[in-house]
Amino acid sequence: MNMKKMKYLNSVYFAILLIFPIVSGCEDMLEEIPSKQQEIIPTKIEYLNGFLVDKTAQSLVVEAQILMSDDYVPLKTFQKRESSHYTQALAQMPMTWSMNILSETQYEYGPWKYCYNQIYLANTMLEYIPEVSGTKEEKARTGADAHYWRALNHFYLITNYALPYGNNGSNRSALGVPLKKDTNLENFPNRSSVGEVYDFILNELQLAEDYLKDQPLQVAEIGNVMQWRASAPALYALYARVYLAMGDFANALKYAQKALDNNGEARLVNYATEMSYAAEMEFEVIVYEEEGVETKEVVKYPITASQTFGYYEWKENYYKRTAHMPSSLWQVPSDDFIALFGADEATRELDLRYKYYFIDNYSYTESSFRGGTDSEGTFTPAEKLGVWEGREDIGPSVSEMYLIKAECQARAGNFKDAETTINQLRAHRFDVSVGASVMNLTFTSVEDAVRKILNERRREMPFFFRWNDMARIAGYGEATTYLPETVTREFYEFTTNQVFTDKPKTFTFSPGTDIQKFAFPLPNKDIEQVAVYGVIMKQNEYPSDQ
Repeated sequence: MNMKKMKYLNSVYFAILLIFPIVSGCEDMLEEIPSKQQEIIPTKIEYLNGFLVDKTAQSLVVEAQILMSDDYVPLKTFQKRESSHYTQALAQMPMTWSMNILSETQYEYGPWKYCYNQIYLANTMLEYIPEVSGTKEEKARTGADAHYWRALNHFYLITNYALPYGNNGSNRSALGVPLKKDTNLENFPNRSSVGEVYDFILNELQLAEDYLKDQPLQVAEIGNVMQWRASAPALYALYARVYLAMGDFANALKYAQKALDNNGEARLVNYATEMSYAAEMEFEVIVYEEEGVETKEVVKYPITASQTFGYYEWKENYYKRTAHMPSSLWQVPSDDFIALFGADEATRELDLRYKYYFIDNYSYTESSFRGGTDSEGTFTPAEKLGVWEGREDIGPSVSEMYLIKAECQARAGNFKDAETTINQLRAHRFDVSVGASVMNLTFTSVEDAVRKILNERRREMPFFFRWNDMARIAGYGEATTYLPETVTREFYEFTTNQVFTDKPKTFTFSPGTDIQKFAFPLPNKDIEQVAVYGVIMKQNEYPSDQ
């Protein structure tokens, strides 16, 4: 095989090196972990199930989608203090929606590689299921896992690298993503249409549903659903998410309700009684707001950020998936996002999501932000910055189903029913002592209800989900009704490897007219390398950058 082909295999499907990984948490059930490198062929169904609890296969790198959301704001101070803060991750391009320059760059961040890795593992499972030992029921359960995995990852791909489905499928014929259905690494397909990809996803969910028929809902030892395996509620929840993206609100409502009716052990978490700060993650630091004057500040984290909080412990998840954000790129919430929780700090903290997830003194975790005098005698005052440290879960969940149900009820004209549904969720996010006037939302019309529910989605599922929500709303043709006319960012002029801090610049994004920018650029390296096989994969096209 020539070097170009080898590079292609390594970049697009590095999963071949992980085809039978050593998986934490299942060593006790595996006597010998199969490996392609060791030329060991899997013989037991347990070997294939081992893929499912590999935490590296449950995480997506989605910092670009987070950076583009209007929940996020870039901080010029980072660039002043550390010139490589954004450029080391090429973050200056997505956070300013500079898609043309991004599409010409060897940008490898984003879920592309991670999703196709997981799809490769799912295809491997489907190919080996007939050959390994196991009961009919065990093989059916693993088959459901594999089809669910393919559906979920193709959904992440289509919602991030293609135009939104559109109003009544208006973008069905637009370029989608490649549908990878086998493990042949030299057979990489070209881009299917948006409609073909959604049809494939729904078909995969139907196959998973067929395999799950008559399968009991298994409960993990920790007392909740097995979040690493496909289940009836996880299946219905993903159906609901997909239909919502398609604008099929009747089916989205149907499946959201089915998920809630078949919750198993999954349930809403009561923040008033089940959330707290992590005692081992509370510490005091000394900061210098004025030269020579010490001030003590406390930094506190929620229990969900603690190492002692179990990976599968969050009771609301039907299926575990996490959004990975490089630690250097803090999730700094925009003023607009913060304002959704109230006009002042006291009001905002009544919502326990804000109280626990907004780390007010987060910047003091870095010594460079605590202030002080350097070796040359120059004093720099402390700089206080808050950061969002909410849960990174992006898999289907109970809370998401309440939000989907409420939105679909409102869109059907039943906005008072939607009011009841959304307040059932909010009752778990406040202490009862605040009273109904603070805790409950009231809706006066369909438009009022949808707008407030979309805001509640931001409070409940910010950043990554917000970008996807902006895309689908724009795709519905509702940008002027439910999205800001423009989102503005203050930053600097830049190139792919340098930011000019002496040249400030304002960047804007208009969700209603810049809809092409919701389709993230495909990795150029893969476009170039699949050409070795005669596959001419077209890059997404964009209007001129500012």
